Amino acid sequence: MSYGPTTRIIAQPPTATKRQKAPKIPAAQRAAMAAASRSKREVLVQDLKTWYGGVTDFAAQLAKKYGKKSDHYLQLMFSGGTKQHKERKVNTYNTWSYIIAKEINEAFYRTSKAKANYLKGEIRDKVRTMLCTITGNPNAVMNYANHEQEIVLCYGVELVGWTHSQFANPLSLSISLPPLCILLAALESGACSFQCLSPKELEARQKAHDEKVVAEAG
Repeated sequence: MSYGPTTRIIAQPPTATKRQKAPKIPAAQRAAMAAASRSKREVLVQDLKTWYGGVTDFAAQLAKKYGKKSDHYLQLMFSGGTKQHKERKVNTYNTWSYIIAKEINEAFYRTSKAKANYLKGEIRDKVRTMLCTITGNPNAVMNYANHEQEIVLCYGVELVGWTHSQFANPLSLSISLPPLCILLAALESGACSFQCLSPKELEARQKAHDEKVVAEAG
């Protein structure tokens, strides 16, 4: 038995289509969008601070009524979210508090200090990742002590929306859990983030920095 010639069909590769470039946004519109974004973040940060103020006041009331320190009741509020989640009706606040509590408990730490160290590490890594992303430099390192010179003037960006009372390396912050949870939430939501300075803003910051250096030297 013999067979006829075999016909081979060669598939042609699909023709690549050029992606159309996105239209450029006018400078005035970009500035307006940036201003609106900053305003929204400022409102969110203020809301978080107001909420935290109410929580700390309530913790102080519990401490006065039942004894022990306020931090004890603050930790109960944050760490108890996971156990009570199934018993609560779903709403925005309960969902948010549950997520924060879950993130802490998933670290498998039992002491407040260990939980705090976990949160500090998350905050440090988040800040560094954001800095590398906005600068396009994978080797960029965050500098808290010399933020103005090493970050603002060097890269032309500024970290805004920091909620903690102390602006420092996260590893050196206190082990109080609520402020760390709020800061991490602000970083995750974008309320705390790096923002690019305009040429005019950067020039003004450079001038102010130079004047400060001269004054301190004199």
